Amino acid sequence: MAESDSPKADLRFNLPHRVKSERVIARLFEEGWVEGKRPLTLRMLPVPNLPSSQFLFSAPKRRFRQASVRNQVKRRMKEALRLEWASAPESLKSGYVFGLLCVSSPPPSVATLRAALRGVWPKLEHRHGAQGAANRFEQ
Repeated sequence: MAESDSPKADLRFNLPHRVKSERVIARLFEEGWVEGKRPLTLRMLPVPNLPSSQFLFSAPKRRFRQASVRNQVKRRMKEALRLEWASAPESLKSGYVFGLLCVSSPPPSVATLRAALRGVWPKLEHRHGAQGAANRFEQ
């Protein structure tokens, strides 16, 4: 099977999709919008001229003491996002930085994380629509 035929070729979290700038990460936590549906908290920050959305995944050490468990949770969040990204609104697929934080103490399953993402997409789309309307009136 060729690499482009692979189902995982849809969204890989390689360098263009990762948040690398400390300034952008700081702005995400200071100015970003917060939406949550347990076990996820999703932060979202509009960044103009960003060709594709970028992502930050976090599993806090306070909730997950062992590094192997934190890594497992982050892998599960990436897999859930990869599977649900096709159902995300098109308006959110570029120009945004997303921070996904796991806030539940027992490590959640991929199915639980997928359900949480499905619950968050409509909220984010509603917020994006309101933000877009506000920007139109400012111009």
